[in-house]
Amino acid sequence: MKLNSIRRFLAPCLILIALMLATATALPLAGRWHWFPDLFAHFVPHYLAAGAALLPMLVWVGRYRWAVLALVIVSWNGLLLSPYLLPQRAVETSGDTSFELLQLNISRNNPMPLAVIGYVMSLDHPPDVVILFETTPAFALDLKRLNQIYPNIAQMPRKDNFGVAVLSRLPETEVEFRESGEFELPMITLDGRVGEETVRIYAVHLPPPIGAKLSQIRNFHLRQLAIEISRHSDRHVVVAGDLNTSIWSHAFLPLVETAGLVDAQRGRGYLPTWAPSPYARWIGVPIDHTLISERIEVQDRYVGPWLASDHWPVHSRLELH
Repeated sequence: MKLNSIRRFLAPCLILIALMLATATALPLAGRWHWFPDLFAHFVPHYLAAGAALLPMLVWVGRYRWAVLALVIVSWNGLLLSPYLLPQRAVETSGDTSFELLQLNISRNNPMPLAVIGYVMSLDHPPDVVILFETTPAFALDLKRLNQIYPNIAQMPRKDNFGVAVLSRLPETEVEFRESGEFELPMITLDGRVGEETVRIYAVHLPPPIGAKLSQIRNFHLRQLAIEISRHSDRHVVVAGDLNTSIWSHAFLPLVETAGLVDAQRGRGYLPTWAPSPYARWIGVPIDHTLISERIEVQDRYVGPWLASDHWPVHSRLELH
């Protein structure tokens, strides 16, 4: 009798949760028309986990029709996540045509900025290219400590959240500095030699989609970048940055559909790179992306340790073909 009472009490609560999850799962479908529903596209793995927990509970309380809804939620979000969970074939390493990229949003208000420099210096094999976002004029001076490792340091430091720095050990490095749009958002492009090939790397940091205006600015820059890359489809291209969008967002689509780029994380699991706390990375979201053109393959991609930022360093080892 007591068990039945518990079930009767829990049933409406579980049904309400199922309705909320279904709504959150469906809202991103309207993301192409409005910025607000697109925000819900950031949390696909969270919906999957919540739906998987909810399903047996609905069965236990005898709400089988609602359990079917939970199954739909799990299936849909599982389908969206599956390209990242299904393993890719292994890529053979060739030292002449491979290079390593490290990218990190260091956070403008980082209380321990020297930890970032110490981390780079501590690596047994320093990455060939390091891209840092939210670099300030003060941090730009600190980066001189890395001159012996990185002969090419290109910087566009700022007092706001959009400073950027690119450090390179690649030979024959050429750098271009750009500022565009209403906020004069900086972007650095780097052309460097890897073996007998040349790779172009775009270092990009876009505003967060907080409100209609910032969302429009972010989306505009993503579309313009995709159009530029599509005009040079014969190049080896890497886009590395804090794009402030999820891989399931409509804003992300131009880089895939127009530019023909591939997310380097596909087949390598779910890798959250931003979280509100170092103790809550498991609820984080992947907004720091590495996208690659068709003739580039991924040897490895992983997240480094916490460095007092709300983002984590992301390492990518890439092979040119």
